[in-house]
Amino acid sequence: MSYNAPDHFSYQFMLNLSKTPTKCADRISLKLLFPGLIAALFLIMLGCYELLNGARPENDNFSPFWFNLTFFDFILILLGVWIICSLLLHYFRYKKVFFDGKKITIIYRSPFGAKTTVKESIKKYIGVRFRVEFFQFGFLNKNKYIIELYSDNLDKTAPLYISTKGHNIRKIWEEYARTLNLPQVMTTDNGIAIRETKDVGKSLIQLYQEGSLKNEFDIKESIPADISWVHKSDKEVIKNRNIHWDWYNILTLFGCIFCFLLFLVFLPDALRHVSMLLLDISLFVLTCLFIIRLFTKDKLIVKPHKIVIVHKTFMFSRKKYDVLKEDIQAVDIAYSPVAERYFLAIIGGDKTLVFGRRLSPETLRWVRNFVVNEIIKK
Repeated sequence: MSYNAPDHFSYQFMLNLSKTPTKCADRISLKLLFPGLIAALFLIMLGCYELLNGARPENDNFSPFWFNLTFFDFILILLGVWIICSLLLHYFRYKKVFFDGKKITIIYRSPFGAKTTVKESIKKYIGVRFRVEFFQFGFLNKNKYIIELYSDNLDKTAPLYISTKGHNIRKIWEEYARTLNLPQVMTTDNGIAIRETKDVGKSLIQLYQEGSLKNEFDIKESIPADISWVHKSDKEVIKNRNIHWDWYNILTLFGCIFCFLLFLVFLPDALRHVSMLLLDISLFVLTCLFIIRLFTKDKLIVKPHKIVIVHKTFMFSRKKYDVLKEDIQAVDIAYSPVAERYFLAIIGGDKTLVFGRRLSPETLRWVRNFVVNEIIKK
């Protein structure tokens, strides 16, 4: 199936509908552009300094090229140049969204192409879609929460709100749907899930009491092999049994190995030069971050009145998000086309909980039915 998810370029975007006409530009922020350019220039300066003035071991010329300090100096310079070029290309690629109260106008601009304009009446949109997109922010995984006008035509799908923070996202989604008089939409494993305007703002408990929601959980159904279910007196715990390998994990593993090898290469000179010491400390920190990211697993905890997501790394656990059961409006298996991953999205209160990014749709379906049952049961 086609998930029809266009690229949005910014990390902070809001089309203000309180007054019309209104407009907003979807492009990379200067707050992200300038620090990135400064970091890239630092890498270039560090590489040039070490290349021209850095000390070299006596046998440096006889080392393999991949273990040669000159080789790594060039790597630093090329990495800085690549970051600068990438950031500038992203900055000159954008789209502008205009709304006059009746129709949406989108102007697209690419770095090397001409501008293109698309127009669509607001009445022709299917609904207001909410989705979560995973993206790489430096060396960390982050979520991008997107609310957009959904159309079958990819070019006509227009952003309304984008943020890297899920705070109050349910109310924002609901407000856009009410203002535009359109249904709420989510992309799930079964296609497009539409909540009609009359049901906007209702919790799962309300929908179940009105007969609009069915309880599909079967206690006799076997638990999927890749998760475990632990029953305790005061809570239910669902967690991954293993680390699920995909290309994101493989890239993380390669990044970890690469940073650790660089750390070993620069270690002999770390105590002789301040710049090498700072670089080696940075490489060690990056290696640790990669390890933490690689071995962190999520736990979904269902308590009597709320649901909690916990991140666990080795023996350490920390609560990430929680939401009251009575505030939960949707529990769906969503899909991120960018990461090509299914995940469970629990939307309620002022937060969106994400669980099971690497689990299969079949496993997530069992978890969804389990969570819905825990929410609506008396």
